[in-house]
Order: sequence, then structure tokens, then C-alpha cells
Amino acid sequence: MSDVYNSVVATETKTDPKALKCSTNHGRIFWKEISWRFMSALTFSGLIVVTLYKFSKLGNLSRWEKRWFNVLVILCSALVSLSLSSLLGLLGNMIRWPLLARKRHRPLDVDLILGMANPTGSLKLIWQHTVKDRKWTKTTLAVAIFLVVNIAGRLSVAVFGLTFDLNEQPGIEYPVMVTDWSTGDWFDLAADAPKRHFGDNGAANPSLVRMNNYAAIALSAGGMDFNETDPVDYNVTNLGGQGLNRRVEGDTLTYSYFLKEYRGLEVNSSADKVLHSSSRCSSRTIDSDDVYEDGVYVGNPDDITAESEDSLYILRGIRAAYGGNLDEYLWVGELQYRNLSDTSACSTTYFFSQGGSHATLYECTTCLSDQNNNPGVGDNLFHGLPAINSTATANLLLVFGILERVWTYTSRYREESGLAIRIYSGKPRFAHFMNDLGAGYIRTPPFNNKSESELFAAHLAARLPLFAVMGAETRLPKVARDDGATERLFVNVVVEVRWSRAIGVLIALLVGQLAAIAIVMIVCRKVFVRDHDSCLSIARLLRSAMGKVDGGSVNTGLEIAEYLEAMEVEMMYGSRGEGDYRVVDLWNDIEKDFPDAVYR
Repeated sequence: MSDVYNSVVATETKTDPKALKCSTNHGRIFWKEISWRFMSALTFSGLIVVTLYKFSKLGNLSRWEKRWFNVLVILCSALVSLSLSSLLGLLGNMIRWPLLARKRHRPLDVDLILGMANPTGSLKLIWQHTVKDRKWTKTTLAVAIFLVVNIAGRLSVAVFGLTFDLNEQPGIEYPVMVTDWSTGDWFDLAADAPKRHFGDNGAANPSLVRMNNYAAIALSAGGMDFNETDPVDYNVTNLGGQGLNRRVEGDTLTYSYFLKEYRGLEVNSSADKVLHSSSRCSSRTIDSDDVYEDGVYVGNPDDITAESEDSLYILRGIRAAYGGNLDEYLWVGELQYRNLSDTSACSTTYFFSQGGSHATLYECTTCLSDQNNNPGVGDNLFHGLPAINSTATANLLLVFGILERVWTYTSRYREESGLAIRIYSGKPRFAHFMNDLGAGYIRTPPFNNKSESELFAAHLAARLPLFAVMGAETRLPKVARDDGATERLFVNVVVEVRWSRAIGVLIALLVGQLAAIAIVMIVCRKVFVRDHDSCLSIARLLRSAMGKVDGGSVNTGLEIAEYLEAMEVEMMYGSRGEGDYRVVDLWNDIEKDFPDAVYR
């Protein structure tokens, strides 16, 4: 009964014969074993190059960016090394079979060749042949070459370290500087009593002279013109590269200026310090002393009643000061001492332009507001400016363009007031704050004024206060925005990549792997390559040799090799015929060919 059971078990567990072709076996090894190792090494090498590219574009690396750079480069390098080690280990396991099939070997050499895929195993074989046997063979040379390639391939990823530098660039971190608006070179309100601003000769006032000079600096920078007939030119940002924005909403034109911040040689616009200047103008046309608004008769400055509008009083004041015919432009405004403390930060001024018996009077109301749209310049817009001076500063910015001569005239309310009049040349070759104002009206009844000309007048009125601020920023001293801020030394770390080297290393790794794979595949083309990572497959191959060993279950490999050598055993890898089948074996009675056949 026991014999029957053993016979059944043996029949059930007996392996079936296989048809074998070396070419088919090699194709399986290439696509299932070699290709993914090769692609892994290539992919991780590419990731190193991508990492170098990304971090080189970041410029100065922060502390955490440096840490991530080191982590990614080391991680990718380790993965490349692992992939190359796996590939080279596979190639080493493959190349041992043609070495074993080349000739008959001593059992000790067979043991050493089977372990050559590991660098330590290769060194053992070379040590044995060089030191103990004192004889080099073709096998020794082949193993030595593989050892060099194996070690060089595993370490080749380190060459990426020669393709980049972490350059340390010492520098100075400058504090953010802003304009010091507390200086006397701005509005010196302490030195200039309020009445001095409204003297007979307003142009002689030092503060107003400075304001005019600052505004002229901004005007000369150019690039801030306005084409009132082209809607495309209505809403524009960063005019002339000066940080000045323009917006038109209906009949109101607004300029917004972002104050400057300075850091070393860098000049940037502040994100939260902005001054808005908005103006809206209406116009009246004059024909032979008759005044019209939108074609409707308004009155005559020579026939004023208590119900007459302010513009007629202004026209009468202009006539009293300069007569009936003018070739120049006039910028006019009524002055009151109380206006300096007006918190609305709005002022009404007039542009007067005459051509023969026809003239145009633009009445413009201009208002200033800060970044929060509060009237005036606020308490923290101008760094260092005392809060007590902010209201007067805003109101003086609105009127400095009209101050040249101040005349006494009777206003609508029968009060004697100051009428400030400033003359601007009507010739286009002279650059000034009223350039290109023009007449704007249609010279036929009912003498309507063009709406575009009113926008242009609003443009002239709104930009002037900001011109003074823009020009002053180029001349006034600078102070640190934050108290106690000073220059600070620092070291920037920048990834500098030598791309010719990086690409060269990547190509060298690619070509080196392909060359190694091609050489091994050619060398192994006529040899059946065993399952490279299976100990059972090797154990089956050694069955013939181990069957000669009596005992020795705890012996070392060297002791077993010496035992077999004492029996004068030699071993070679190959195949032999057994009836209708062939058998692959590692013994001394085999042929080194592996013909296409059925193997068992």
C-alpha cells in the first residue's frame, strides 16, 4: 500500500518537459527583467536633472528650500544607485553562465563564479586566482572587468555632484525706505504763517515755489498725456512708468498715485499708500460778453444781480485784473483764509481760455482722498508729516497752481475776497500745467462746449496735486519705514547648474547602460540563462555534483569544493541528451551547446 501511495505522489509531482529556445528565453529576460531596471535608472536620473532645473530657477533659496533640495537630490541619487545596482546585479548573474559554459572548471572556481554578481564575490575570485593560485585566466580577466564596471556603475550617480554648485552670495538686506515728509523742504507750515500764502505776490512764498518746482519735475518726466477723444486712453495704469493710474467714470476723472518705497537700488510702488485726486468740470462759453452753459444763456458779467452765479463774478474779476483780450491761459481761484482748515479737501478753480471775442471758462471741483477714500491725505499717508498739518497740506496742494498774483474782488456774497490768478503761456512750445487746454467750444450758436474738452480740463486739474507729490519724492530725503530698521548682512544660496555637464552625465549613464546590456546579451546569446534570483534553480543544477558528496551537511563551500577536487571532479555548464529529451546540468559529461529542443 505504501509503495502505491509513493508512486502516485511521484507521478503527481513530476515536472513536465519544456520546449526551450535560447532566443525566446533572452527576450523574456530583456522585457521582464532588464527593461524596467533600465527605465527606473533613466527616470530617476531625469528627476535629478528636473530637480536641478526647478531649483536653479528659484534664485535665492530659503532655509526650507535648501533642505528640500538636498533631500530630493540625495533621494533621487539613491534611487538611481539602487536601480543601477539591481541592473548590474542582473547582468552579473547572466554573464556567469557563459563563463561556466566556456570550459571545465574546478569546483572552487564554479562556486566563486556563481557568486560573482556581488562585488565581494568578484573580489574573492580575483583574490583566489591572484594570491593563492598565482595565475590569471580569461575568467579572471572577465570577472575583473565586470568588477570595475559594477563598482563604477554603482558610484556613477555621484558624478551628478560635479554638475552643480550651491553658491553662497553674500549681500546686504536694505531696509525699506520712504520719503521723509516732515522736512522743511516740503510744506514748511511753521515758517510760513497762513497769511503769507495769500499775499499779493503768491509766487514769492517759499513753500509754493517749492511745490511748483516739484510739479515741474514730474511734468518734465513726460508720458502722462491724455487723449480726451479716445476712450481707450481713459483707463490706464502706470502712466509713463511713474506709478500713476487714470480712471474715467462719467464726467469725473481720477488720478491715483501709489507712493514710492525704496530698497537699495530698487524702487517700487507702495501697496497701501495711495493718494487719489478726482476732478469734475463744467464749462461755459462766452461770446461778446454773453455767457452760455450747454447753449443756454446764463448772463453777462457787466449785468450781475444777486441771483447771478459765481462764474459771472469770477469773469468780472478776471476782466478787472487783465482787461478784455488775452492770448494766454488763466488758472483762477477764489481764496479764503478759512479754506486752509477745510476738512473736505476739495477746491473749485477755473480755467480761462480766450480766442478773439470768444472764450471758455471751465469750472473744476477737485478733491483729494487717501487709500481708504477718506477726504484729504489722512494721518499716515505721508510718513512723518504731523497730523495737525495734514488738512492744510491737502488744501495747499489743491491751490498752489493758481497762486501767482492775488487780486481783491467782490464775491457773490458781497464780500471782499482774494482772487488768485496765474497766467500760463498760450504758445505750445512752452511746457506748463495748462498745456493744450484749447477753446473746446463750437463757434456757432448756441456755442455748446464739447464734453471731451471738459474731461481734458478735469485731467489738468486732477493731476497737478499729484505732480507735486511725485516730484517731491525725487528730491526729499528718505528714512526707514520701520523704526530701528537698518542694513543687515546675509548670504544667499543659489543653485548654479553647468548644463553641459549635467546633460553629458545623463547621456553617459544612458549610453553606459545600453552598452553593458548589449555586451551581456551578445555574450549570452548561445547560452541558456538560469532564473537569476532563485536558489532552488541553482540547487537543481548542482544535483549531479552534490550527489557525489557523502555527508557534509554542515560543511562550508570551501570544504565541499576541496572534497570534490579530491575526487578529481571538474564541472562545466551545458546540456546532454537523455533519450527523447535533453537535460541542462553543471557536470563533466555535458556539451556546452543549448540546441532548440524539449528539456526535462
